[in-house]
Amino acid sequence: MSSDAYPDSQNESRLLGLTRNLWKLAVFTAMAQFALSLWNWQFGIHIETVLEPWQMGLTFTAGTGCSIAGSPSAGIISDMIGRKKTISLALVPMTTGLLLLHSFPVWPVIPVAYGITMFGWSFVLVMTRAFPADDLVASGAQDSARKFAMVFMPAFLMDGAAPLIAAAILEAGYQPPTLYLVAGCMGIVTMFAILIGLRESLSEGIRAKARSGPKITFRGLGRNYWVFVLSMLPFYFSFNMAIPYFGNLCVDEWNVSTTVYAMTWSTFSFTYALISYHASGLADKSHSKALLVALASNALIIGAYAFGSGVVLMFILEVLWAAPLAVWIGTENTFVVRDVDDDKQGRALGTYDVMMQSTGLFAANAGAFIWALTGSLRILYLAASVVGVLAVVVVSLALRNISRHRRQPAQQPMDSP
Repeated sequence: MSSDAYPDSQNESRLLGLTRNLWKLAVFTAMAQFALSLWNWQFGIHIETVLEPWQMGLTFTAGTGCSIAGSPSAGIISDMIGRKKTISLALVPMTTGLLLLHSFPVWPVIPVAYGITMFGWSFVLVMTRAFPADDLVASGAQDSARKFAMVFMPAFLMDGAAPLIAAAILEAGYQPPTLYLVAGCMGIVTMFAILIGLRESLSEGIRAKARSGPKITFRGLGRNYWVFVLSMLPFYFSFNMAIPYFGNLCVDEWNVSTTVYAMTWSTFSFTYALISYHASGLADKSHSKALLVALASNALIIGAYAFGSGVVLMFILEVLWAAPLAVWIGTENTFVVRDVDDDKQGRALGTYDVMMQSTGLFAANAGAFIWALTGSLRILYLAASVVGVLAVVVVSLALRNISRHRRQPAQQPMDSP
C-alpha cells in the first residue's frame, strides 16, 4: 500500500521514532492511563475489604468479559469510521464506569461498573496500537518494535506517577471512591482533548475499502496471524492467573504497606519509560529472539514473587521486570499486524485482544481457586511461572513455523505461463 493512502506522510519528521501525531496520541493515551492507574493499582486491595474471594474472581471475570466484547468492536468500528472517532467514543463507557464505582462501591455494582470501565479501556488499548500500525504501513514497517513500545512510553510515565498521587490522596484521609471520581473527571478531559488535538491516521479510501468488505473476518487475517495467536494463548493464561492478585500478594504476603507498594509500582513504570527506547531498538534486530527472551523473563520474574519478602527485593524485581515488558509489547504487536492487510489492521488487533483476554475468563477464576484451596498466593505465582515457562516453548515452535512459511514462496519456482 502506498504511503499516500495515509494522512501521515512517509517523510514526516520523527522524534524517537514517532511522528508528531503519534506523540499526541501517546500523550492522550497517557491521560487515559492516568484515569486507570490512579485506582487500578489498589483495586484488588480495596475490593478485598468489601467482597469475598469468589466475588473478586467474578469481578475480574466481568472486566475480562467486557474487554473481550470491546476489543473486536473497537477493531471493526475503527476500520470503518476511523481511529480518532473510535478512541473518543471509548472514554464514554470508561468514564461512566468510574463514576459508578465512585457512587456505588458495593456488590453487585462493583463488577458491573468495573466491566463497563474495562470495556472502554479495551477500545483505548486497541486504538493506541492501531495508529502506529497505520504508520508502519506508510513508512515501510521500519522500527516496528520501537514504534509500538514508544507510543506507550508517556503512559508508563503516568502509570508511575498516578499511584504516588493516589497514595498521597489516601494518606490525606480520603477513601478509594475518591480516586474513581478524580479518574472519571480525567476521562472527560481526555475525550475532549482527543477530539480537538488528534489527527486521523486512516484515510477515507482505506475506510471505504473496509466498509465494502466483510465486517467480521477470520480467514482474511491470514495463516501466520492465527498460528501466532494460538501459540500465545497458554502464556496469557499463565499471566492472567497471577496478575489480578498482584497487589494482594505484595501487601498480604510480602508484608509491604500500601504506600510502599504504590512506590514499587511507580518504580516499574518509570523504569519502563526510561529504557523503552533502547530496549525496543534492540528488539528490532531480531523480533523472534527478543519476544522469546521477553516472555521467558516475565515467567521467571513471576516465579520469583513466590519467594522472598521485603521492600528491597520488591524494588529490584520491579526494575528487572520493565525491560522484558517493553520488548514484549513491541515485538508482540509486530507479529500481530505484520502479515495483515492494511484495511484489516484494527480488526487484527481487536481479534488478538479478544483471544488473549478470553484466557482471563478462566485464568482469573483458576487463580482464585488455587488461592482459596492453598491459602497462599505464593503457590499461585509459582504455578503461574511454571505454566509460563512451558508456554514459551509453544511460542518458540510457532515462530519457527511462521518463519518457514514466510520463506516458502521465495523457495518455490513460479509456474510457467
